[in-house]
This record gives sequence, C-alpha cells and structure tokens, in this order.
Amino acid sequence: MRNLKKNKKYRQGKVEKTLPNKLIGDRLTFQEDQLEIIHTPGHTVDSISLIDHEHKIVFVGDNLEKPLVYVEDSDVSRYISTLKTYLTYTDYRIIGSHTINLSVSDIYDTINYLEALMSHEEIIFDDAEVMKLHRMNIKTYQHTKTIIESNRLLLRSWRESDLPVFAEMNSDSEVMRYFPDKLEPSQTRIFMDRIIDNMTKQGYGLYAVEEKSSGDFIGFIGFAHPSFEESFTPCVEIGWRLHKKYWGGQGYATEGAKACLNYGFEILGFDKIVSFTSLINKPSINVMEKIGLVKEGEFDHPKVDQSSDLCRHVLYVLSKDDL
Repeated sequence: MRNLKKNKKYRQGKVEKTLPNKLIGDRLTFQEDQLEIIHTPGHTVDSISLIDHEHKIVFVGDNLEKPLVYVEDSDVSRYISTLKTYLTYTDYRIIGSHTINLSVSDIYDTINYLEALMSHEEIIFDDAEVMKLHRMNIKTYQHTKTIIESNRLLLRSWRESDLPVFAEMNSDSEVMRYFPDKLEPSQTRIFMDRIIDNMTKQGYGLYAVEEKSSGDFIGFIGFAHPSFEESFTPCVEIGWRLHKKYWGGQGYATEGAKACLNYGFEILGFDKIVSFTSLINKPSINVMEKIGLVKEGEFDHPKVDQSSDLCRHVLYVLSKDDL
C-alpha cells in the first residue's frame, strides 16, 4: 500500500485498489487441493490468509507475529474478528510471514493487545523497538475513529478503503443528478483529501458513513463552510451524499443527518445550521424537513450557471434556540 501511494497514476485516480473480497468473495476454494484463500482484513485492509486443510496449516501472513503485530488498517475491531476466525482452526499449525511457529496463545495475546489499544489503555514495553511499534499502532488506530453513532450508522473519519466506493458514487449520474457535474476518479481523490484535511484542521467536517450491520462505507454526512458569498454566509452547512443502494425510503440520510445535527448543536456548540439544495431536489428537501429544518428562502447559487435548472436553490435553517 505504501508503494502504491507513490504511484503517479494511483494518486491521479487512474488506478484503484480492489479488495480481495471484491474479486473472490469471502473465500476462494480449491476443493481438489483442499486449499482456501480467505479475505482476512487486519494488518492491512487487503490482507488474505491461506488455509491448507490437507496438511492442517494456516498461513496468516502479517496478521499475526511476535513480539507485536503492526497495525496498518485502523479498523481494529475488524482485525479482532479476523483473529477470532483463526481460533476455529485450533488443531492447525499457524505460520506467519515473519514468525514461523505461532500458537493459539499468540492469537489470544494479540486479541488482548488490540482490545487494550481500542480502550486507550496505557501499555509499556521494555523493548524500545517494540514500544516504538506500539506508538505507531496507536497513531494508526487514532487516525480513524467513530465520531457519531446512530441506531444503524457510524459517522467516522475516513479510510483509504473508502475511496473506490466514493469514486463510484461521484461518477454515477443518479447520485450526481442535482450537481452540475459528475466527478472523475482523480477529482474524487482530490475531494476526499480535502475533506480529510478540513477535518484535521477544524475538528469536524464531512464524516464518512458506515452501515453498522455490514461495515460498508455508504457515503458522507456532515458539516461544511460554503465557499461563496450570500446573505446567509458565512455559516455552517449540513449536507449528505449516500450511495443509491441506500436510497428508497430506508431513512439512512434522515437518521444520520439528525444524529449529526444534534452533535453539531450539543457537542460542537453551533448556534445555527443551514442546508441548501436545488429547488428541484425534492429528496434532499424532504430530509431537511424531517430533521427539523425550516425553509427560510430561495436564492440563485452563484457557482451554478444561471441558465441551469439547478441554479435556483432553497435555503433551510435551524437555530439552537428553536430546538
């Protein structure tokens, strides 16, 4: 992954990283050879393991090693789930990329370590190199964290693995129906980097949205500061964009936006939050009304062609005093 980030075509969005489960599903089985290749995210989001049933061997790659694992993917809970999968092969020999002989106790030790990492426990290692690795793991885990949680959704910071789905969304004509243009993969790359940069600087922004039940990235919901001048700017805007798979009256946008709205008033201390969209964007207007925003007026968006049917916008507002 680190080498891939150095690739010019990848940075420009011309090369996408495809996770193993997109190609092989959860596993690829070779019945005649009694072999299975399974997607086992942990050390990295694209980690795989090989199960040799004939010789009773599990090749775990970098997902398990001594004295300490190296966490490159911040989804540590998923890492723990992978390790628990290995526990179903207790009578198999466990082999890692850097540690040849591993045991079930090593799996439990690693699970305990990762749980301690997630709970922010203070951990001290006598070995300076191991302590250095632990600090790197802390940094990786803290890079992605859940900010807001609702019944079905997690609103969190962004992961590199979100990019392919995000690029797919932004190039979809239906998703981008109420925007002047679709985005090329390279533009989505720039957009996502800008979102992450803004969140780092401000402490809030457009949060990545994850469906709890599947762990899938499904879009964004969050806050932004409009970059144009109007009678209501400067202001804090709440906005959303979800994959069309999660449309159709499922209520994801409303659920996430309402949780985000509450977070903005109660935790971030905003006095007023606005939302706006094209006058013809009835689905988004419905969400605005469902989460309690009230129509304040209409305006022509200064960054949209005046001849476009998208130019005329509606403005919705909610003040903390009105809650």
